[in-house]
Amino acid sequence: MLLLAFYLPTSSALAVSIAVFVVYSCLFAAMVYMSRRQASSVLDTPVGYFTLVSSSLYLIVYVVSLAEISSGVSIGGSSISNELTQHPLLGFLSLIYAPFAEEIGFRIIPLGILTLVLVLRAASGRGGSARDVVLSFVSPGTVRRKYGIRFGTADYAMIVFTAAVWAYAHIFFGAWSWGKFLPVFIAGIAIAVGFLKFGIYVDIPMHWFFNGFFTVYVLNSSLLAASSIAWSSYS
Repeated sequence: MLLLAFYLPTSSALAVSIAVFVVYSCLFAAMVYMSRRQASSVLDTPVGYFTLVSSSLYLIVYVVSLAEISSGVSIGGSSISNELTQHPLLGFLSLIYAPFAEEIGFRIIPLGILTLVLVLRAASGRGGSARDVVLSFVSPGTVRRKYGIRFGTADYAMIVFTAAVWAYAHIFFGAWSWGKFLPVFIAGIAIAVGFLKFGIYVDIPMHWFFNGFFTVYVLNSSLLAASSIAWSSYS
């Protein structure tokens, strides 16, 4: 269930780009809309959590990755870097589409099932609704607040488990080396918490944030290298 494969139908890159843009726009609109409620902390709002946690987490992951590289630990990812530099548009599209498939398989389904079980138990005798079932997978934070469900042992265990499986999948499918496990594991924990606290309008954009910045980093690095070579030749 965690390793479900999703395939896009044959279509043009332009059509995929437009579709992805529209969906992400809707997710960000939902994030802003759901942040209207009053909260005791900025981290208790979807926009606040996304903004503060994503930026802080990116710095942490960057520092951890640098430390690993400095220690001689291989992170890998050369195949993805090559794809981005040789086919920038297609590589970028694959990376910004990945959050949909990966979040569904690694977080939305398993953590949604956990939320649904907790909701059904909490609603025992009060009668749950079909809306609660849908919200368990789309906006678990909403239905958890409705029934007063707080983070417990099962939540923390599933957060760690899904983060670990997601991190291992990066190595299992051959795109990365073992040095990638720790950075992805750390990111997976924060993204899972974001999903459980709020919903798909936080975890999918957070995943997109990391993939998007990785794309910019790879492309910028290759452009800088190319410009350095060109400048040296010109000089």
